[in-house]
Amino acid sequence: MKIKLLLFSLLAVFGQSFSHAQAAPKPNWKIKSVTFVPVACSRNDCWAHNQNATEHAKPKPEEIQHGNIALIYADNRKVQATHGATAVGNRSTEDGATANAQISPDKKTVGWTQGHHQKCTDWSVGGTMFVNSQLVLFRGGRVLRVLEVPGTFIENWRFWNNGKYVAIGSRWHHGLGYVRLFDMKTGKLLERLSNPEAEKKKLKWAKDLTA
Repeated sequence: MKIKLLLFSLLAVFGQSFSHAQAAPKPNWKIKSVTFVPVACSRNDCWAHNQNATEHAKPKPEEIQHGNIALIYADNRKVQATHGATAVGNRSTEDGATANAQISPDKKTVGWTQGHHQKCTDWSVGGTMFVNSQLVLFRGGRVLRVLEVPGTFIENWRFWNNGKYVAIGSRWHHGLGYVRLFDMKTGKLLERLSNPEAEKKKLKWAKDLTA
C-alpha cells in the first residue's frame, strides 16, 4: 500500500512538472523599441564628435554619436544587445562601437552599424575617426549576419521592400559615395553603384543614402 501511494505521489509530481513545462510561453521576438545608449568617447580628437580636431575639445553629451543598443520586446523582456567590448563578425570592437539602429518592417529584426576608431594619418589636422564599416543584423535574440562595406564608413542605411533587402550608402572621407543592395535572407551583395550612377537610374532603394 505504501509503495502504491509513493508511486502515485511521484506520478503526480512528474505530471505537474510536465504540465508546467508545456505551459511555458514561447518568447515573443517582436521588437517594441530600440534604445541607443551613448558611450562617452575617451578620445578628445574623435571626428565623430568634433569637426575641428585641432581644438581637441571634449564632446558634449548631445554630440556623442556612438554607443550601445538595448531592446525591449513585445513581452516586455529587456535585452542589452551590445555592451562593453564585443566581437561581432571577425573584429573585436570597443565599448559603445555601434550607431544608427533601425527596426525592420516586421518588427523582428534590428540592425545597427558597428565600427572602430582609426587614426587619420592622411589629414593635416590629425585626429581619429569613428569608422563604421559593418552593418549587424540581429534577429531572434542573436546576430543573424554581418554585412561589410570595406574601406568606407556607412553614412546611412535602410530595410527595403518589407525587409527582403538591406540598402547601404557609404563613402570614405572624400570622393564618391557608394550604394549597395544586399539580400536580407542570404547576405548576398546584389548591386553596387556609385551614387551618381544610382541617381541617374533613379533607384528608389538608393535615394538619400549618401550626401
